[in-house]
Amino acid sequence: MLVRYASLVMVVLIGSASAQGPKRQSRRHAHKYIRHTHCSKLNNGDATIFVHGTTFPGISRLMLHNPTRRGIYRYTFGLTTGRERLAKVLHDADSKQFSAESFYKFYWSGHLGFEDRKKAAEDLAKYLKNHTGKVTLIAHSHGCNVVLYLAEIAKNDPSVSVDRLVLLAPPVQEATKEFVHSPVFKKVYSFYSSGDLVQIADPQGMYSETKKGESFFSKRTYNKAPNLVQARVLYDRQSLGHRAFIMPRFFKRIPQLLEVLDTAHAKGKDHLVVTIPRYPQMPQLLTTEELAQGYVPRRIRSSKSNSEGRFFA
Repeated sequence: MLVRYASLVMVVLIGSASAQGPKRQSRRHAHKYIRHTHCSKLNNGDATIFVHGTTFPGISRLMLHNPTRRGIYRYTFGLTTGRERLAKVLHDADSKQFSAESFYKFYWSGHLGFEDRKKAAEDLAKYLKNHTGKVTLIAHSHGCNVVLYLAEIAKNDPSVSVDRLVLLAPPVQEATKEFVHSPVFKKVYSFYSSGDLVQIADPQGMYSETKKGESFFSKRTYNKAPNLVQARVLYDRQSLGHRAFIMPRFFKRIPQLLEVLDTAHAKGKDHLVVTIPRYPQMPQLLTTEELAQGYVPRRIRSSKSNSEGRFFA
């Protein structure tokens, strides 16, 4: 337990170092326009499920509005703000792939611990069993490790299957890193940023679940696999912070990013550097030489930043 709290304090301190953005509408105001509906199962047909990461105060907007909420929820949208806009943003970007009607959010405890993430995976698997339709999972931070535990469950239950797994800033840890190679995940996309300190802050070397001799901190990338394509992401040639991966500005680019990665992967490329230019330009692949010539050091955002500058945590 002491190790868990030490890890929590470390991540909070790093997350708190990120500058604060401009004031937003209050959560109470946001709630007025969102209807949360708990679902006992997924509707037939294709489904997109977002899985959040570790939740605790003082680091980001990842805190749940209702800390007791568990399971799958759907949303009815009006004038929404913040994270709950993600379904609408994806729908507006590509309604064929990501219809708002088939977007769900999976809530779990959000506690910083292996057993909590395993339990969350077991709960998520109940919704995926024998589902008719393609399933896309989009996970952020330790939500990625929740999803990866599905590989362990699928060994005894072949009815669990995921067509596309999109990992956003995953803390790559010894206990779950090999699960990304599991056939339960037909295609895996992993996005990370070299400027994201929170991604690697969780000290896996302090946990009994980690083999001795492994890296003390979490890592950014996985070992190669046929079903896996990884990309270091920049926005206008600047590194993203941890929180930027769950902001609407990034989410609306996910369909474009997947298209770019699919094209590159078909040509045999499995580890890329992608920069997202100012909207509406398409994301672009960068070579090592291009990156060295045009990389812009990461900025800490401030209230004086313009709307695009707010993208950085």
